[in-house]
Amino acid sequence: MTKKDYDQITTLIFYYMIMVVVSSTAAAFGGYIFRTMSERIALNIRNDFYVSIVNKDIAFFDERKSGDLISRMLSDIQIIQSSLSTNIASFVSGTLFIIAVLTIMCYISVELTGVTIACIIPMVLFSVLIYGKKMRKLTRV
Repeated sequence: MTKKDYDQITTLIFYYMIMVVVSSTAAAFGGYIFRTMSERIALNIRNDFYVSIVNKDIAFFDERKSGDLISRMLSDIQIIQSSLSTNIASFVSGTLFIIAVLTIMCYISVELTGVTIACIIPMVLFSVLIYGKKMRKLTRV
């Protein structure tokens, strides 16, 4: 290998390190935003629940146990909160990844990108249809 090859490798490693740092920083910032968002949504739901419970008639509490109501609602709110922070973050990062990959593929070869997409979309749709039918059969039982 020549000196020029080593210089190119060094440059590529440097660019890769920059990408790792930027990617890690973006992931941390995105995680912070989604955790904050899910906390605020959960807080709003809890406040709405509190207002709803406080405004109920006394007869409502005679028919139902207040401890059970509060326990169920708080656990449901916790599930919503964890789903929001995890699922939305995964969806956004996956979408951005797909956009980045498609952009790079188009930069390399538009024709090859078109062929790839034309092959992948039918396979994905076929897989989703098969999986959907199996899930429908399982949930009917």
